[in-house]
Amino acid sequence: MQVHRNRPGFTLIWLVEFIQNFPLVSAFIFGYAHHAAGNAGMKLGSVLVGVVAGALLIRYTEPRIEPAPIEKPAETLMNIVFFSLAILGFITYFSWNFGSWVIDLALSLAAGGAVSALQARAAGAPPALRHLAAMTLSFATAALLIRFWALAAAPLTAALGLTAAATTVIVLVEYVD
Repeated sequence: MQVHRNRPGFTLIWLVEFIQNFPLVSAFIFGYAHHAAGNAGMKLGSVLVGVVAGALLIRYTEPRIEPAPIEKPAETLMNIVFFSLAILGFITYFSWNFGSWVIDLALSLAAGGAVSALQARAAGAPPALRHLAAMTLSFATAALLIRFWALAAAPLTAALGLTAAATTVIVLVEYVD
């Protein structure tokens, strides 16, 4: 297992990705918990705080693992808007107790593909195949874990476990040869 040239080692990449992803996953987990408790204000607050924190962490930490400058404000704004809508959509979807793992998989693959395409568009670059694969597979992994484990786990345990799983998929697919 070897990380692409001109990048730091696996452990540093994994830690930076984990730090970027944890607020986003927490936005979903804690937003879902507040939604289930009927507290719409706390749900929206959890999602907004988590998404803004995650987007800003991506913006300022990505240059630590990618040989690129800090992303444009349009990219950060796109991440905030897309992740907010996606997380609120997934909170609603999972709260309906509707669907199955097949629908979870289809929705998560579409969401992962959409985030990759929108990030590329905001950056003014063509979509990167490895990033597309990493996003779709990490979203799918997270959705299946949500369906079969995370909603029954304690929120912090679920947030840490989902973040670790999604981060591992992202790093293995996008950064390792």
